[in-house]
Amino acid sequence: VSAIDGGGWFGLALLNDGSVWGWGRNDWAQLGDGTKETRHAPVDVMHLARFGVKAIAAGGWFSLALLKDGTVWSWGANDWRQLGAGDTGFNSHTIPVKVEGLSGVTAVDVGGWHSLALREDGTVWSWGHGHQGQLGDGTNADHRLPAEVPGLSGVKAVSAGYRHSLALLKDGTVWSWGYNAQGQLGDGTNTNRNTPVKVASLGGRVKAVAASSSNVFHDPSFSLALLEDAGL
Repeated sequence: VSAIDGGGWFGLALLNDGSVWGWGRNDWAQLGDGTKETRHAPVDVMHLARFGVKAIAAGGWFSLALLKDGTVWSWGANDWRQLGAGDTGFNSHTIPVKVEGLSGVTAVDVGGWHSLALREDGTVWSWGHGHQGQLGDGTNADHRLPAEVPGLSGVKAVSAGYRHSLALLKDGTVWSWGYNAQGQLGDGTNTNRNTPVKVASLGGRVKAVAASSSNVFHDPSFSLALLEDAGL
């Protein structure tokens, strides 16, 4: 095993051979094994091993896989268009489908019902649930296809929270957008933001960020930044 992640009552593991395995609840097909049956032991996510998976991300009831060719695939719940496959209905997908219009992706992350992708050109793309501005595109609408988050460039890492998002830039600054009732955007307010705002008062260059995705029923959301001097 080279990576693990956990979503809403299920887990994922990425193996060195590029295959992905899932276990746990499967009501919305979040295990990607072609069924909606709960699994008490790991099962192989269908069709992914032959393509070679580079990274995985587990959301509320859906999952993403970043392939070595820079494309992204998704499976599970699609009630908020979080699979990015262009579907207009609420149907779930029991096997992986390709996220439309994305290439050259280097990292992915998922929140409760939205997804983020970082491309090799340093831009950030988002799709899925957007009612609290967590897609960062200036609207509060859901999006069934990926769209670029405006105003961001030179990004080196992203993190998706329950209903908010973070981006770490190469200059060491952090930008945030989305739901802010608990101050999780770090801009000194409790105002939701549908475009990125700079996180204030970090006091040093940041080397990593993490947005708490909490769980699908409660929202004690918060954000973390690790500084180069090991400050948190």
